[in-house]
Amino acid sequence: MVHESVVSESNYWRATRSHAPTAVPLTEAVRADVAVIGAGILGCTASLRLAERGASVVVLEATDIGSGASGRSGGFVVPNFAKVDPRDVVAALGVDQGERLLNLIGGAANRVFGLVQEHAISCDAGQAGWIQPAHTEAAAALIKQRAEQWTRRGKRVRVLDGKVTAEMSGCQGYVAAWIDLEGGTIHPLNYVDGLARAAQARGVQIFSQSAVSGATHSGGEWHLHVNGLEVRAEKVLLCTNAFSIAGDLKASQASIGRSLIALDIHQVATERLPNETRLHLLRHGQCLSDVRNNLFTYRLTADGRLISGGMAVTPLGTDRRMGERIVRRLAQMLRLKTIPKAEFIWKGRAAITHDFMPKLHELAPGFLAGVGCNGRGIAMTTVLGPVMADYICGLPAADLPVPITQVRPFAVPAARTFLTSAALALGRYRDLVATMRSTQRHER
Repeated sequence: MVHESVVSESNYWRATRSHAPTAVPLTEAVRADVAVIGAGILGCTASLRLAERGASVVVLEATDIGSGASGRSGGFVVPNFAKVDPRDVVAALGVDQGERLLNLIGGAANRVFGLVQEHAISCDAGQAGWIQPAHTEAAAALIKQRAEQWTRRGKRVRVLDGKVTAEMSGCQGYVAAWIDLEGGTIHPLNYVDGLARAAQARGVQIFSQSAVSGATHSGGEWHLHVNGLEVRAEKVLLCTNAFSIAGDLKASQASIGRSLIALDIHQVATERLPNETRLHLLRHGQCLSDVRNNLFTYRLTADGRLISGGMAVTPLGTDRRMGERIVRRLAQMLRLKTIPKAEFIWKGRAAITHDFMPKLHELAPGFLAGVGCNGRGIAMTTVLGPVMADYICGLPAADLPVPITQVRPFAVPAARTFLTSAALALGRYRDLVATMRSTQRHER
């Protein structure tokens, strides 16, 4: 049976955070070359690049460093796209820009682990690889094509048969898998803290509890309203990503949230598992997320816990209900003798775009937003932030790996929640049907 003592909305990363950087609320008016809104991975990597290019930078965070999606993920570093393959990217953007974007995202994990090494960030970083297994023959064909497309672009990937997949993952029943050997895992909150400290060491000012309530432009500068004070800057980067959906910026820039679907993803960290219980699980330190619509993910932490996530079809009683569902699924998929206790349950948010690719929006001259990591937040925000910085420092739009596009709000914003729930329910049904058909074919 499921253990009853489940901690509601307790974030494992916050409980094991090493040392948060010092950041205080804004108490006097300031001016900088660039104001960055949001102190997550996106904002910190952007401000770090700006400082390296000689700009004066102020970062304005509504709550605390890493309090948004950056400190609420599962800690997976995945250098590819969740729902599109290289050929889809090239078809959508053209060969030149498509290949630039693929090169950017394909190298994102190496960039993450490179920053960890460069700035001596202590965040349990491990670049052992990311495994994506397939539960049906049709899904296996899809991932083999995916692996081949990335191989042609120089990625270090391998295709695994069912036996090797089971040995590597500790999960039975998968037909095949591919592994991106550049993927891996980190402690995401310690990672963003390290990025923030690196930015501060280069002169970046980071202010916490300093929400931006409005923005106007006059005299060649942006005037941001923060805590009853004014922050002046020539350029502004909006780096709130998924939290643009419910941000405090009440000007027209807030419309960006209506172009995104917010997926709230529940994460669970179990109790520490005995060594003998986890001997067969991801023995080389990889992480895993499969291709089901009802996605199954898992990884191990440095202190021997399992982390896994899931999405709720309905919002009713989701914390405890999702915690119980996730640990039950872990026990089933990993062949555990008992259902582990969920000691931590927390919720993060992913920003989903209509085409599952990241977006850059120039909301006004000198005011740039980056959104839409589509479930690949750690890797994608790490490389998207510097792209934003390069653009406002003068890199031509034609040379960007991510195009500057207009915001495309959903026609019926209120329907997004309903459509998301319906899609999740339909996806689970399709998973069940596909698995049954695949099993029947093997039995014949």
